[in-house]
Amino acid sequence: MIKNVFSFAVFCAAALAVQAQEVILVEGNPSVPNSIQFDKFSYLDGETIFQKNDALKMDFSKDFYQKSPNNSPFSPLIAAAALDSKNNAMVYLPMVSQSVYVYDLKSKSLSKIDWNSANSCSCTEASLFNRMATAKNGLVYALNNDGSALLEIDVAQKKVTNLGAINENPDFKERTKAWGGDMIADADGTLYIVSAMANVYQLSVSTKDAKFIGTIKGLPQNYTTNAAAVLENGQILLANSSGKEMYSFDMNSLQAKFYGSAQNPIYDMASSYVVGHENDSETTENTFSLYPTQVTNKQIRIAQNTTDKAIVQVVIYDLYNQVVFQQKNVSISASEEKNIALNSLKPGIYIVKIIGENGSEQFQQKITVTK
Repeated sequence: MIKNVFSFAVFCAAALAVQAQEVILVEGNPSVPNSIQFDKFSYLDGETIFQKNDALKMDFSKDFYQKSPNNSPFSPLIAAAALDSKNNAMVYLPMVSQSVYVYDLKSKSLSKIDWNSANSCSCTEASLFNRMATAKNGLVYALNNDGSALLEIDVAQKKVTNLGAINENPDFKERTKAWGGDMIADADGTLYIVSAMANVYQLSVSTKDAKFIGTIKGLPQNYTTNAAAVLENGQILLANSSGKEMYSFDMNSLQAKFYGSAQNPIYDMASSYVVGHENDSETTENTFSLYPTQVTNKQIRIAQNTTDKAIVQVVIYDLYNQVVFQQKNVSISASEEKNIALNSLKPGIYIVKIIGENGSEQFQQKITVTK
């Protein structure tokens, strides 16, 4: 009999909302508290993908296993997983493993991609991998505690590339600030680290700059955020390695609220969704441009790229598709730039849409307000 992750009362209330969500949990053994002991992979609705004991019966060639049990595909130290929907696979990386493991969710077969076989792992706490996410481009990224190794994993090409260390950030030198936790991605391919101490960092893959965004509010005292995953509605789900309550929060307010109760410790979560996916659509016409997209002075500029004068309305949505700003009858002449003041917007991620006189969407752009 499969045990549901949620308590019965919570599960009944949330069943309809949960059943369509593609979220995978890395669950631990509840009989071994205060210790990482991987037990099984399961879906958020409670369905087991496979358990450690069942998986040990799978028929693998000898080269699948390293000398240390912690390097095996069923190591007790598993706290980093990602869901690769494009290849219908779950990707995971044991904390000290020299291999990335790929589980085909359709064929139920397991394969591996070696990435560090020539070098021995230092196996210090700083070097442990426990954050992993799938970006919008389909590539999977994994990051160790101190940020000294950012891995890029291409499942289709069976290739792992070590992109090297992220740029110097003193928080990643401190265990109580940026270590542990999980990683998620947004619709533009930016990664977000949610550390075990509920601190959120924005990480650019191209520049490898990690920027502190803020601390999640509303969580119980001493609650560690060990796992995070984006839900279908854009909320980010949080879970705890002690098997406590689950919470959700949004990237704009960083305000957490109770989501449900977990029966087992949860070390990591994986999702097919990204932050802002519900607003991710192509621009209908390239008649306008907007800058900056990283807003630091509560102001954006919109330019019109045709020879005609346009009268439009500027509408800004949050990540829940709620209108948070609207300015009508904005007149923009050819080659003119129009300043739009955003004094009412709090720091967060927003979608700017320009609507033409006929009511059609002319332009769309995501912006991040930082101050």
